[in-house]
Amino acid sequence: MVRFPAIAEADEVHEIETILEPRTFTRRLGEALHPEREPLDTLERIRRTVGEYNIHGLGPIVKTHRRHFRQQSRYTVCAEFIAGSGWQFARHQDVFDRADPDQDQISKIIVPATERLKALSFLSTVNINAFSLFDSEESLMELLAFEHIDFHRAGLDHMSA
Repeated sequence: MVRFPAIAEADEVHEIETILEPRTFTRRLGEALHPEREPLDTLERIRRTVGEYNIHGLGPIVKTHRRHFRQQSRYTVCAEFIAGSGWQFARHQDVFDRADPDQDQISKIIVPATERLKALSFLSTVNINAFSLFDSEESLMELLAFEHIDFHRAGLDHMSA
């Protein structure tokens, strides 16, 4: 396992064999990993601002189930900084419980029943539907029935909502 904390937690010596010659890299306790990119004062400010817990996005190139690809899912990981141990996995709930206004937020949206078809029509335009969520033949049939019966009955074109 390779582990390089942004701020050194102890004196470090890393010896690396290269094609040309062996190289030694050292770092003292409290030094930044890459000071030209993120100076120590920036790292300390981030730690103070964000706190000990933080949620990070993993980017669009995570190998995943095809259903998640169709849903255009985004993945996150939550980590906490523990003095002497460094960054470790943590529960997302710990971050949400802090109610930090600078951290990502989750919102719950309640759609009135009168707006149900309009909302479902919009979600369908961005490929959020029974089939993309559940990936089964039954959900495909549910999607087709919904689009051809409910949308037709309401006079909606699901592609233009």
